[in-house]
Amino acid sequence: FIEKPLSSVFQSISFPLYDKKFDNVDLRKAISEAIDRTSVIDVSFAGTRVPADGWVPPGNDGYVAGICGEACIYDAAKAKASLEKAGGYEGPLTLAYNADGGHKEWVDAACVSIKNTLGIDCQGKPYPEFGPFREAVTTKSMTGMFRTGWQADYPSIQNFLAPLYATGASANDGDYSNPKFDALIQEAVQVPAAEANVKYQDAEKILAEDMPVIPLWFGKLQGAWSDKVNEPAFNWQGRVDLPS
Repeated sequence: FIEKPLSSVFQSISFPLYDKKFDNVDLRKAISEAIDRTSVIDVSFAGTRVPADGWVPPGNDGYVAGICGEACIYDAAKAKASLEKAGGYEGPLTLAYNADGGHKEWVDAACVSIKNTLGIDCQGKPYPEFGPFREAVTTKSMTGMFRTGWQADYPSIQNFLAPLYATGASANDGDYSNPKFDALIQEAVQVPAAEANVKYQDAEKILAEDMPVIPLWFGKLQGAWSDKVNEPAFNWQGRVDLPS
């Protein structure tokens, strides 16, 4: 049996940055700091996820451990201080998700963590099916937070950053835009791979400063095999790497 952090899957909470009530970065960080990821994972996934420490999962080229810093670590006192710095938050806070995808339990658990830590009335906002949920996301109609995620097409830091956070990118659901981030992404495509990764890592540091999306967790590689076969190899997606 094997179990270790290795995944092409990233789960997150996005802010509709086109809504002015989410303009304040300290508010966004306060909400991130208020989520007890380990407890939510234990309650909702029986420990089969890894708390995210950035926007790129381990096992992907360019991954940097802990790049998100303290903003991705549950800390009630720090979360309250960040909320106070932001000037507080008025009214209910919603977290939208599609009800046909098995998300209710973790959304409710995350909202309980936010409410208990910050005193904000956090509530899950279910859409009955994935289609209407995604329509609200893509038409920029969200009025509260919403669940997001990404499964990589190839094991590179680039695939976890450029399509999701570059201005106007196809999967930039929250409408995030930062010219410095965009410049680093553009510079990265013009240099060799080793240099490119440094550019991408610098871009990821900007996400840590801006917190447009809250990293939640990565998947785990979990595998088992019979004693009648040799230990299998697993690829970057966590799948058995069968001989060709």
